[in-house]
Amino acid sequence: MVWVAKPIWKAENSLILFWQDSFELLSAKKTLVEENRKLKETLLKTDYYILARDFLRSENDDLKEALGRKSVSRQSVLAYVLVKPGKTPYDQIIIDAGENFGVAVGDLILAEGSVAVGEVIEVFGSTAKVSLYSSPNRKLTVLIGPNAVQADAEGLGGGNFRVRLPKETGIKEGENIIIPSISNNVFGVIEKIESSDTDTFQDIYFKSPVNISELRLVEVVKGLGNKK
Repeated sequence: MVWVAKPIWKAENSLILFWQDSFELLSAKKTLVEENRKLKETLLKTDYYILARDFLRSENDDLKEALGRKSVSRQSVLAYVLVKPGKTPYDQIIIDAGENFGVAVGDLILAEGSVAVGEVIEVFGSTAKVSLYSSPNRKLTVLIGPNAVQADAEGLGGGNFRVRLPKETGIKEGENIIIPSISNNVFGVIEKIESSDTDTFQDIYFKSPVNISELRLVEVVKGLGNKK
């Protein structure tokens, strides 16, 4: 009778081994799924921390740059740009500092610590509206070249300006432009000069060294606006 039972024992043992292997496989699969889930969570957290770190580092660099360049004797407020040109009419921005920080109409706006870009034109409780000097048709007194030739720069939008002067001024491409009474920092550099043989005047084009579409942080300086 032993020879009859032997195949049955083999079948039972095979079935037991099969279920053991299946259970171990399912357990291993479940473990792998759980490990994969945890790994994904870790990667997501890592990506978040990297993004947060990069943002804070960039923010810290902006603050250092602005604070490092400004004069300690002037009263000023650092503000974030909430709305940029493209979402506002003309060349205007909205900043997150207003009456709550003592911001007033006429206050000067500096970018990158030293470049004058505009003035406050309207103040609210916790925000303010700024008109950039490059606003279309706006005019601003500037000094051009080593001889400080005085002229009116007309805003063309997008950080661009035009000046119209007689040809005999001798102004050349690449010369610097500054705003009198604000700072000696460069306000722009002449990129192009256009004129015709029959015209005694020439059109001088320059652009702000600051990309206004990328403004993130500005400095509001009290009492230094250009009143023209």
